[in-house]
Amino acid sequence: MQSGEIIADSNYKELHVFGGSKRLALEVTFQDDADQSALRNQSLIELLTEHLIPRAISEGYAEVSIWETIVEGKVGPDNSLFSAQVSAGIYENYDFKLGERWIWEQTAGPEIDATMVDLIEFTYSEELDLFGSELFPVTFEGGTYFQVWLNVDGASVQKSIEKANEFFRKLSGCQVDGVPIDTTSFLGRQNAIALRIYIIPHVISSPFQHQPRMALTYGHEKGVAHCYTVTSDESGTWNDLYSALSE
Repeated sequence: MQSGEIIADSNYKELHVFGGSKRLALEVTFQDDADQSALRNQSLIELLTEHLIPRAISEGYAEVSIWETIVEGKVGPDNSLFSAQVSAGIYENYDFKLGERWIWEQTAGPEIDATMVDLIEFTYSEELDLFGSELFPVTFEGGTYFQVWLNVDGASVQKSIEKANEFFRKLSGCQVDGVPIDTTSFLGRQNAIALRIYIIPHVISSPFQHQPRMALTYGHEKGVAHCYTVTSDESGTWNDLYSALSE
């Protein structure tokens, strides 16, 4: 794992919860006891955010659990004449349920400390009336492009796309489509060949927030960034985008 811990065994199970709902559970056994509680906390966050929750979303679950093996053993007579032993164990369980703003909220088990995770910071722009992250440069063989996360509070997907177009024009100096960007603009001065904008319905407030997003790419022609306007005629709703994750 990225945390440095080693998993000795793991498997997924579907549980049927009282009331008719279903839950995806990840049973996990760590190779060693954690020397520090913070290390195990980090490992549990990694399992949730990188594995369990994404899989639950893709398979249509709204409830998940991690079962951490504390004591492993068998129940039954320890005698070679019998074969009545069955696997048993003691587990620490951590239950989560999908809540508002697509945040998976913990409903049972020892509290997992999510404050140790650094979240993307957003700043409000009065001029554009939106929240935006820092612009992150990405360099590859073909050049450099920037990516950014944007949120327009309470806005639909269509309105958010319109705001993203305004944001691009602000950074590129574009007035009309189909021509190279202004070389004196921010993107022009950085020799950027493109801008990728991720629009989301809410400012990120939790590492357990797996909300829908839409990626908009304002690209280039032969390595030269050009002016574009992204249309929003068939973008659907945020709920549509989230539902599509499980299709």
